[in-house]
Amino acid sequence: MEIETALLLNSDLLNRAEKFSSKEEVKELLEETLRHFCECHAAFHLANLGGSQPDMELIPRRPSP
Repeated sequence: MEIETALLLNSDLLNRAEKFSSKEEVKELLEETLRHFCECHAAFHLANLGGSQPDMELIPRRPSP
């Protein structure tokens, strides 16, 4: 799903972000940034759950190929 919107962005911040990214389009850069934001926050929330169930049975891991 795509949403069309207008944004007012800080040009200095956008220029800094473009230097770190291989994306050429602002749309691609913003999508990459939002994806990274979601991944970081999901990892943070998952880490906060660590230790909340110390008696939980260990989950078996798949063997490495």
